[in-house]
Amino acid sequence: MKRPIIFSFFMILLIISPPLMTHAAKQGPEKSIPLAELAELVNERLSYMKAVAAYKWEHQLAIEDLEREEIVIQNSMTQAITFGLDPITTQRFFEGQIRAAKRIQQYWFKHWEEYGFDPDQNFGDLKTEIRPALLELGKQILASISELKLWEAPKASKRQVRSHFIIRLTTEGLRNKEKQLLFKALMQITGEE
Repeated sequence: MKRPIIFSFFMILLIISPPLMTHAAKQGPEKSIPLAELAELVNERLSYMKAVAAYKWEHQLAIEDLEREEIVIQNSMTQAITFGLDPITTQRFFEGQIRAAKRIQQYWFKHWEEYGFDPDQNFGDLKTEIRPALLELGKQILASISELKLWEAPKASKRQVRSHFIIRLTTEGLRNKEKQLLFKALMQITGEE
């Protein structure tokens, strides 16, 4: 009995949001929709924030690093142009990721203040492992956004896929407010004119 309902729901999504479903249809039913794949990339990038927080905790560094944030923003804007994206709207999305990243790091600092920090955990080296991984994920995120061309999708389909995106942001310490803001910033990215 449930199978026809699920099939009907999938067909409605397919009709309502063709730009967001095209890639999934080509890949077959076992693949998730591309927006979900994009969300998983964002989630993976944010999941590194525990390791970043651990490095800062161990080295007694502040969570906020405005100089590093500026480098990340400038890098994202330069790469946005490479992927045919508007650098200003892309900047807002990466600023949202930075806010979310700081929130996650604050969560871990508070956790370690309350429960202690295990110095034997291996989170990897910030400069040789974590930052290169974050840069690569940033490129993959931009490539995915460029491929999806979300700015061309009808507003109704954007609302439909909101939950597909948000449900995949499972990084511990990330609040629903940051998830909503990330989705909103993502939907404001446009192609370069």
